[in-house]
Amino acid sequence: MWLKLLSAITAWAAGESGGLPEAVVRELCESADAGEEAPVVKAHLLLIALQHNDGAGRVRELCGFSDLEAAVGDMRKALRELAQRNGISERPWAREWAKLARGDPAKFRETVGDLEHALAVRLFKYKFNNDELDAAERVLRELDKLEKELGLDKADAVAASWAARLAVVRSQGFHQYLEAAARFEEVWKGLQPLRPPLKRYAYRVAEYAVYLASADKVDEAERLLKSYRHVLWEEKKAAVAAELAVAMFGVRTDVGARTVAEAMGDELLPPVKLFWGLAAEEDVLWDCTSLRDPAMTLCVDLVLLYKNYGKAVARVRSLLKEYVGEETANTLDSAAVAELLAPTSAFAQFILMLMAAVDGGEEQAALHALRAMKGDPRPLAQRLYQEIYENCNNHVENCRLGLLKTFFFYI
Repeated sequence: MWLKLLSAITAWAAGESGGLPEAVVRELCESADAGEEAPVVKAHLLLIALQHNDGAGRVRELCGFSDLEAAVGDMRKALRELAQRNGISERPWAREWAKLARGDPAKFRETVGDLEHALAVRLFKYKFNNDELDAAERVLRELDKLEKELGLDKADAVAASWAARLAVVRSQGFHQYLEAAARFEEVWKGLQPLRPPLKRYAYRVAEYAVYLASADKVDEAERLLKSYRHVLWEEKKAAVAAELAVAMFGVRTDVGARTVAEAMGDELLPPVKLFWGLAAEEDVLWDCTSLRDPAMTLCVDLVLLYKNYGKAVARVRSLLKEYVGEETANTLDSAAVAELLAPTSAFAQFILMLMAAVDGGEEQAALHALRAMKGDPRPLAQRLYQEIYENCNNHVENCRLGLLKTFFFYI
């Protein structure tokens, strides 16, 4: 029973499930200080609390996590004490947990180390996403120290990459950006030679390729992508974002509308494929029926927009004006309207921003930013999208800078 419950909490903490009933969460919070396995349960609850969603807020309230940084510090100490306790690694629950997390019941201490690392990473991301960049930098120094203590493989360590991303987000102007992003070269070279599993390196390929392209090292970026494309595409969404981002700077890639549609999957409503010439009406309408309202209604209306059905056109443009204003909503062509409304996530909206910028549609990218602000509540995302909106209407270089910062925020 304990293992099943821990599996459910772990899946929730990893964002792989919708959560647990409030009564169960309340009971877990109340019992998280009892029993030798309590620190493990409480640490996973804390991982959930360190997110930006309604479920996280509920866990913070029910578990009394009012000071998240202090709670992480206390929990890291408790986990270390647990790992050092005599005989604990041979307990049935400890072996079951190690087997669940690491695939080896004998690796209890390594599993505790993984959990402590996960807490430190999640705390950094929480501060980073919350736009508390000074606090994020402080936490990052602790994370770097922990990764060295744990002896993590460079492919599994993240502090150096996040330090570069933090510096990028803080940059003011393109010159400062280039100085900050140059750190990705050091990160990449420190990973050589790459060792399986190669999927661990996908994001590192993405960030280094985008740095090279933005630094006007187009030939180097193209050689990197040619040599490591198989690694990059282990993470399709990161690959699509990276190849669109480098294309802004003249790097040749094969990413087009079909690739974007396939990679984003259900993060784009099906009718956008009609406007991109990738699907037939009857197939798209069939796909719409598998959705739930309000997505299904919007999906059907976008198909009718494609057919220029009057009432649907009015409904869709009325919805769009909530994001971009009435005048703009009424002047955009149908394809632009569909592209603005098709994304079901802020990340998908960002991908279409990049597509627009690659095609020279900076003003369309600015409109995507307005809608993205409604879809991502994280304070740093809000600030970055505001920056994109303000700059993509009148300054191409600053528009690209905003898109680059947002790329390194997401990827």
